[in-house]
Amino acid sequence: MDVLPGVKCSVQNCRFWENGHRCSASAIEVNVDGGGANARQSEQTNCRTFQLK
Repeated sequence: MDVLPGVKCSVQNCRFWENGHRCSASAIEVNVDGGGANARQSEQTNCRTFQLK
């Protein structure tokens, strides 16, 4: 399975997670919690690409 180079993921229960903390999704979508286009810290963001295994 192809992985996205340079993308690290530690969410092992995501369907796109591969050994070595790699991601096999075709693309990544990250959004700001609550909407908008600016986040002040990483905790205010989320990965919309996540899908439960």
